[in-house]
Amino acid sequence: MSVFDRPNLAPADARRVAAWRWADAEYLARSPLPVHTNGAMYFAGLHIELLMKALLLEKHSWLSGLPGGGSPTNRRLFDLVYRYHDLEGLLAELPEVFDRIERFSQRDPATLQRMLKQVCGEWTIHVRYAKTLAGPEEAAEFLARVKELAPCLKSPLHS
Repeated sequence: MSVFDRPNLAPADARRVAAWRWADAEYLARSPLPVHTNGAMYFAGLHIELLMKALLLEKHSWLSGLPGGGSPTNRRLFDLVYRYHDLEGLLAELPEVFDRIERFSQRDPATLQRMLKQVCGEWTIHVRYAKTLAGPEEAAEFLARVKELAPCLKSPLHS
């Protein structure tokens, strides 16, 4: 198996890779070189994306084993997991995430729900092409939001 293979994911795979991307984000965030701020934010966003994809894979278990195809709805869900980096689209398919925030949050759930919508609305895979660098404070603030949101997304749907 190569790192360039495109295997289907199981929820546990997505969570494991999410942990790796979070480790990447934290490593880059600790760099004294400002050139790494965008990379830290990019990997932090991938962390949230993969945690949400794990939840979608649980919700629709067929996504772990079947190639994309079938009905337009099935194709859209398959594309959300395997082709797109659309946090807002994932969030739209996972309204139960807001209930999870109520159960798992340590602070005001409404604030965390707004924070999740904001992270999903602002993060884009295109940060990897940005011609400007985020400042260290901006990167630290984004990573802090992701770190606060992640526990609400990490556990399986039915826990």
